[in-house]
Amino acid sequence: MAKRKFDRIEITPELKRWYNSSKRGSEITADVNLRRLEAFCSIVKIDPHGMLEMPDKELTDLIDDFVTKMENDKFTPNYISSILKGVKSWLAYNNKSLSRKIKVSDAGIPKTLKNETVPTQEELKRIFQAGDPRERACSILMAHSGLRPESIGDYKGDDGLTVGDIPEMEITNGEVKFTKIPAIVNVRGEISKTGKPYITFIGDEGCSYLKAYLEERLRSGEQLTKDSPIIVASKSKLRTGFIRTINISDIVRMPIRKAGLSMRPYVLRGYFDTQLLIAESKIGLPRDYRVFWMGHSGTMEAKYTTDKKLPADVLEDMREKYAKSLKFLQTESKGLSDEDKQSLEKTLTATVLQKIFGYSKEEADKLMELSDDDLQKELQKKLGNAMDPESVRKKALQDYKEASKRKNRQVMIPMGYVDAYFEQGFEFVSAIGSDRAIMRLP
Repeated sequence: MAKRKFDRIEITPELKRWYNSSKRGSEITADVNLRRLEAFCSIVKIDPHGMLEMPDKELTDLIDDFVTKMENDKFTPNYISSILKGVKSWLAYNNKSLSRKIKVSDAGIPKTLKNETVPTQEELKRIFQAGDPRERACSILMAHSGLRPESIGDYKGDDGLTVGDIPEMEITNGEVKFTKIPAIVNVRGEISKTGKPYITFIGDEGCSYLKAYLEERLRSGEQLTKDSPIIVASKSKLRTGFIRTINISDIVRMPIRKAGLSMRPYVLRGYFDTQLLIAESKIGLPRDYRVFWMGHSGTMEAKYTTDKKLPADVLEDMREKYAKSLKFLQTESKGLSDEDKQSLEKTLTATVLQKIFGYSKEEADKLMELSDDDLQKELQKKLGNAMDPESVRKKALQDYKEASKRKNRQVMIPMGYVDAYFEQGFEFVSAIGSDRAIMRLP
């Protein structure tokens, strides 16, 4: 409130009290509602307190006439409805009700966005190519990690994504390295829209853009620590400040316009959601993973799996699924094609069957024709007692002892182990795909 002078209305103690009450829920909402009320009062030439003294019908007529005027002046329905939200918030806080419902034509229909589409992979590549290192790094965090702008830099510019929020990124001797790719991106509760912490990932293309941007800052003399912002507010040498949400949108909009596109910056997050929806259909990416990486609350099933601190095996399963989804996200081809990978996988499997399990070439060729389940059963026979019920029971007992000592008491196991874990006192939580299950101690 102190950052902006509201010169069209007088900020009285009553208005401050309403503002502060709204601010406890969301400072953004409080600021926006104050601007909405200011706009309404300026247009209809009335003081906020004068509205409270008007008879109900007279006030309702005033607001109804305002809607008619705005529609005749060709303002969009969403803009008109937005102003009414601020007015109604002020009235409701003062126990003032309207005598009838105010209607806005085509309310809820975003006319300015109805033809907007998410970019294709080729269009996203053009956006990346049109940007400088900071613009590319900012854009790819939204398009490949699904981050909201306010997670990169908050509303006031006091917090945002930091170097320490990417724990698998190391900075030594002026060089940025990643110990694992895809790398984890931690979204702390302080910068999460829901207030709950969650994780997402960044692939090799994104890691290369972050590396280029951060090393450019290192070369300029900046000292990067785990508390340093990933994206800073300024291009100057004084780079230590966090960036504000509104400026994130400005940064991302620049390469979009340079690429000849007219979409909003937030559409890059829509790209992440859309491409993972395709991955959900094509490669069986679990829907709960996609929802979780987007920072949404998720389903009741997710309450038992993804809203709590993730077990290491679930975390690695997420990393594996994200890695498989990168072909739908990334704009650059990396490594082998799917066909080459399948050929290499078959060659390696045949070699293992011969060298490790002792099969002849002819026997290995026949085994390669079996389904995965049948091949697993054949290998279990070959191994003898390595996977017998007694071994499974001992594994369940060992997991029971370890899980009982941890705050997070969940484990991921093969689906065939469920009965043995039930006997040890575990409860079934959910299935992950068709071959694994999440179990937990009560």
